[in-house]
Amino acid sequence: MTARDQAVQRSGTERLIRVELFCIGFTFLVVNYQIYAARAGFIARNPDYVARKPPTISRAISDPEIGPGFAFWIGISAPIVFVGIAALFALLAKQLLASGHAGTPRGRRAILACGLTVMLQGLASTGMVILSVFRFPDHNDMHMVGSYLFFISEAVMVTSMLVAQYMVFRLVGGGVLLPFMARLRWRLVWLTPVGGVIYLLLFVAKDFDLGTWQKPMYTAYVLTEPALISLMLSLSLSFHVDLIAALWRHSRAS
Repeated sequence: MTARDQAVQRSGTERLIRVELFCIGFTFLVVNYQIYAARAGFIARNPDYVARKPPTISRAISDPEIGPGFAFWIGISAPIVFVGIAALFALLAKQLLASGHAGTPRGRRAILACGLTVMLQGLASTGMVILSVFRFPDHNDMHMVGSYLFFISEAVMVTSMLVAQYMVFRLVGGGVLLPFMARLRWRLVWLTPVGGVIYLLLFVAKDFDLGTWQKPMYTAYVLTEPALISLMLSLSLSFHVDLIAALWRHSRAS
């Protein structure tokens, strides 16, 4: 490869890195702010409801003073996070192709895992839009469809994301991924599925009469919802450590 070819390749890699850094960083800040601000705003505006039970995010955005703004920002974030995840896995696929391992059985499985991750994020982004646009009390069924689509797709996506990045790392051995970060994320791969199962169990249990346990169980359910979203966003954001280091290395090489 000539020096010019290497420079072009570095330039393409740097553009993908910058796209990922902006998109995932933007989504992390905006979505986290929106979910916690929506609950805080609802609590301040509806003390009578809060005296009975804490609000879920879905209930918070049912407030006509909160829901439209929430839908606006989530509607912007949904395609942006999809572009960010697509850029990240385009980087990993590009690295895998350049290594010559893409045609091997393990390489094909890694490429498939990268593609599956991007597809799942597309479904999760669609769910984000649906649940934010269709809100209680007028669109209960569509809101629940969006919620199920988002939580299930996103939980599986984050798990697939961590598996796929480790598969690429094992084949290529570094590149845009820092070895210690790839290994750390692999050790944390259980967090999202376990968190999703806990949330699902709480979601089902809240409809049962549990006596004195009803209120603390419902509170745990309500708090688990934003915590799980923040966890999934944080695992995606963790790639910033790798990519900022890679961008610094590329800028020095230039």
